[in-house]
Amino acid sequence: MKSFDSNIEEYDYAMQHLKCGKRYSEYRPFITTQSFHSCTSRSRVYIPRFNRDFHLMSAGEYLALLRFEWDDRVTEIREQFPLDPRITNRLCSDEHMICPGAISGGRAIVMTTDFLVTYQQPDGTMSFCAYQIKYNNPESDDRRTKSKILIEKRYWESLGIQYDWILSSCFNKIYSFNLDYLFRYRCELEDRRTLPRLTTEEIECLSGKNMFGFRLCDLPPELIEKTSVLSASGKITFPIKEYRIQECPTGLFKLERTYDL
Repeated sequence: MKSFDSNIEEYDYAMQHLKCGKRYSEYRPFITTQSFHSCTSRSRVYIPRFNRDFHLMSAGEYLALLRFEWDDRVTEIREQFPLDPRITNRLCSDEHMICPGAISGGRAIVMTTDFLVTYQQPDGTMSFCAYQIKYNNPESDDRRTKSKILIEKRYWESLGIQYDWILSSCFNKIYSFNLDYLFRYRCELEDRRTLPRLTTEEIECLSGKNMFGFRLCDLPPELIEKTSVLSASGKITFPIKEYRIQECPTGLFKLERTYDL
């Protein structure tokens, strides 16, 4: 493993040689499932729409990724995105905070954001939003973690990019189950030449249902495959197409400047 004298040197190397500075299918995350050592649920997921593997460090990140993938406005997702330490180091100094990793004489680390998402607006313009995935409200975190989130927020604000945290504990469980259940069908869409058709009786059976109130696998057996394929292709207009990530709380807690970290 290559060693670095500073987080700036490590960041520059990653951007130039590890494809962290690439875009779209060529992008590679700063942290991968192989390099991240934790007891949390890690996963590596290939999504045909974006033509690459995604490296996810928690179950919450996986569920958030599925929601982003369903959103037609999303044109690009960059997970574990590295923050330029030239900016984060300065922000830590301005806020009188110790840089993450620099406690007890250690070397400051390169900070990352869970997701940097690119949206295409109806007029064709592009916008960006950075997301931090949290299981619970950050108010319950320790002061050090709160400080990291504050620096992350200041970082994106300085670049004019919206920043939000998302509470994965507030995701609708049935909706999350259905997204996970449909993921296989989403991945197989390119291989399907034709789509199934529903009879009048089958349409009546599905009327009034939505993705938040029932699990697709609990439908009558003869309807499961048809409904799953049509849902994955967007031909059945469940509220899934109208769903927005803001179903769960987003925002950022207030944190006063602290000096005794």
